[in-house]
Amino acid sequence: MNAPGPSPVASPALCTRDNIERAEAVYSAYTQAAMNVVAVQRLAPPFPLIRQFGQSLVFQDARRPHDWMNNRVTGFTEQDLPYLTAIDDFFKQADVPLRVETLPSHFTSRVGQALAQLGLVVTGHDAAFAGHPFAGLSVDAWSSVIEIQHAMHDPDLEQYLHTRQAAFEWPALAPDMLPAHLVRLKQPGQFHFTARINGNLAGAGTLYVQGSTGYLALAGTLPAFRGQGVQQALLRARVHQAAQLGCDLVVGMTGVGEGSGRNMQRLGLGLLQIRSIWTRPPAPGMGQTRRCDGNKLTGNFRSNSCATPG
Repeated sequence: MNAPGPSPVASPALCTRDNIERAEAVYSAYTQAAMNVVAVQRLAPPFPLIRQFGQSLVFQDARRPHDWMNNRVTGFTEQDLPYLTAIDDFFKQADVPLRVETLPSHFTSRVGQALAQLGLVVTGHDAAFAGHPFAGLSVDAWSSVIEIQHAMHDPDLEQYLHTRQAAFEWPALAPDMLPAHLVRLKQPGQFHFTARINGNLAGAGTLYVQGSTGYLALAGTLPAFRGQGVQQALLRARVHQAAQLGCDLVVGMTGVGEGSGRNMQRLGLGLLQIRSIWTRPPAPGMGQTRRCDGNKLTGNFRSNSCATPG
């Protein structure tokens, strides 16, 4: 590979309440966009639900109860404590595990005490990385081996879908499901990319844009091509696209200490904030809510989604 070239600019000045709020907003908007399409396409209940409790935004999909991306409480603050029992009941009635995400800027001792009284404990942390996108992130100048393609038409989007499923080791999509997934991929603000090595599909990734904020939504590499720079190439392509679209902030989220975060840091993104994840510990021998780390699922539970598919 050639010299890395320019990178997004990360600095302590990025760590502002406004940027943290923007990161949370684009993260929630991406989930909302996907869930709204699923709600329209799903022919029978339970349907995905999005509810507002005070300032908290609540996502719930009882058909996939352990899919943490689609079952969570975001933006929870001390002002939302009067709604906590109602939120808990909302999840209990659907037999879905309660997951509350808290930010350092919104967390107080009263919030911690209230969550603990419900039997919740901190079971994980997510990290958000951010930078000012730079339009000169040419993948061609960085690697002579990896080719990135912007998937815009149905044949290319189908290749994106099949590559994404294989990269995350999700079940292959049935032919009759392709039209519905293509509708989801064509929602406003979504940009999808595939990576090839020597002409062979090697990985896929998505950028979601809301206003002037770009979200590095999802990316995976096929097992045979891991360790060859595919993730870096997909990151560069998506950050470059965000800059071309006029974004002044690009953010990505992953578990603390996971490989996706290291890839973002290598590109030049810096740590923006760390979110705490509050859940009820699973009973001995029961499955755990899982997360995805690039291409890996951790925990005992495995399903066909570790993030909202784009």
